[in-house]
Amino acid sequence: MALEQADLDAIRQMIVEENAKAKGAGDGKGDGDGKKSDGNNNDDDIAKIKADAEAKKKAEESLKSAIAFNLSCDSFIETNKKFIPEGVATVFKAYASRNFGSEEEKADNYRKVILDEVFGDQKNIDVLPESMKNEIARYKELPESDKIKQSGKYFVVVDTFLTIKKGMAQKEFNGNGGKASSAYSDRFDKLSDNFNKKG
Repeated sequence: MALEQADLDAIRQMIVEENAKAKGAGDGKGDGDGKKSDGNNNDDDIAKIKADAEAKKKAEESLKSAIAFNLSCDSFIETNKKFIPEGVATVFKAYASRNFGSEEEKADNYRKVILDEVFGDQKNIDVLPESMKNEIARYKELPESDKIKQSGKYFVVVDTFLTIKKGMAQKEFNGNGGKASSAYSDRFDKLSDNFNKKG
């Protein structure tokens, strides 16, 4: 949440008052314009408060995302079981009793499992557009610890893979006399168009 000017002014005033209290109330040595009497600028304090607030917001968003991902793992496997290796479910069951240091660490490890299992099969890499193949190549070159830490960054490739596979399945279903139905087919067409335009 960005701080408004009124918030910054209030913070500035609080800092001035706290500085005055620390030096002894009513000693009259402040210059009265938001500057400390020792010449340091209160803007540094305000910048730190803003940076701390942004860092806290980012940490909260990361935690919410990790919790949401962790809670959705079972439904992810069930929804995508036709398109992901059985090894994902096997490893997830093994991980169920493991204690992780945080929800973020747990989510990163689970994402790594999905990435490793899905793209351990070259056939799954082959369906990707070139740009995504390059992303997976970069991911595979990382040390194991970095694969865990950066799994969230690379997980978009899994989303793309699943969209493509579901689009292909829908096309095949439609081609075999099935009724056209889903958004997957439309998303697949859009993805194909976008990647073709990019060359």
